[in-house]
Amino acid sequence: MFNRKIARKTATGADAAPALTLLESGSGNKTLLLGFRWQAIVTAGAVAKGAKALAQKAKATHIVVTPSVLGLGRLPDKGQTDSQISAAMLATQHARDGLFALRLPDERFWLCTVQGGKPTGIEHIVDSAGSAIESVSQAKEANSELVVYSDIPHLADVQLFTFADLILIVPLPIARVQYVNAQSFLTTLPKPLKMLGVLGVFGLLGWQVYLQEVDGEKATKSRQMQAQQEQQGIAAWNDLLAKEYGRRAVSLDIAVLHKSWLPLPMLLQGWSLQNAQCTSTFAGTASGVNKVWKCQAAYAAPEAASGREFAPNAQVNVPQGFAVEYQPPKGLKLSWSVTHSGKALTLKDLKASEHHLVHTASIIQQRIGVFKSVSDIRFGSVKLESPKRADGVAVPQPAGLVLPLE
Repeated sequence: MFNRKIARKTATGADAAPALTLLESGSGNKTLLLGFRWQAIVTAGAVAKGAKALAQKAKATHIVVTPSVLGLGRLPDKGQTDSQISAAMLATQHARDGLFALRLPDERFWLCTVQGGKPTGIEHIVDSAGSAIESVSQAKEANSELVVYSDIPHLADVQLFTFADLILIVPLPIARVQYVNAQSFLTTLPKPLKMLGVLGVFGLLGWQVYLQEVDGEKATKSRQMQAQQEQQGIAAWNDLLAKEYGRRAVSLDIAVLHKSWLPLPMLLQGWSLQNAQCTSTFAGTASGVNKVWKCQAAYAAPEAASGREFAPNAQVNVPQGFAVEYQPPKGLKLSWSVTHSGKALTLKDLKASEHHLVHTASIIQQRIGVFKSVSDIRFGSVKLESPKRADGVAVPQPAGLVLPLE
């Protein structure tokens, strides 16, 4: 009988206004309300009157109403105060689209979706990080481009944002919560349940005292975490640049390569040189960088004087330092390598782009007669793949970091 009586006096199903959670800032000048059910307003005119009617039908005690969206919620009768602010509307002031998954001071987790600059659906408060992570994962599966704002540990690919950051946002007028002038649902409850409600209010007051102590600490911790992540990002990018410099060398003795060509014969027992080329690679060492040249020269077989085909496997006397490889039916290849040490490139070795521009322009002008056309000289930033965090997420390039040009 008791349950049936309550059922007749409260809204049920999708029409019911959910119970709200009330959180007070450490300074006491702002009280956030979490847990509203949000629905779009699609009818024109008489917005306030229509919103109040919907609130009364849903047994809501508090509402947030704008020309485009209505929030409904229940709270033990606190009346109207100017300090009551919707946490979801604060979230819309931070981001037009996204999912907020924030850890509350009591270690529960608040989930709120913002779309098109307004909250959608119902704000959820869950008890465990696992439940929060599962909800975020399901939302990401449905929309891979969804931006997640969170401070939940072990949740990858998020933008760091905390409850302390949220409560520090200065609310716009549309974020303020209105009290519905209607009979509170508490007045319909038997006395024992009223006492439970009073105890719940005392619990919330104790929570508010706790918040006063931790709000400042949360804000400080958030700033410290952001600064730490920025420093780690800068260090990761500096390490990446150091590796890139290490793959390049300066002060190379190019004469060593030139000398290696001198013993290469134009004719090798009748075999004629067709072409030769070298490619280079860098190999890091404990003392610096070695540059290794891999070179090959292609030869064509001589014409047989007797009219018979030249034996492709006929032995030739190869100069010292060269290796031979026969390539039937009428070719062979000589190969050799040259290794010379060089100093690893450092940031101090880099010169201004103007220096390289003048130097390159000078070379082109000296040989301008052999070119059909000459394009503009352009420099572009070195293309580097972003370093990764331990969880595989790419570290964004720090704002003050300037990549070298090439």
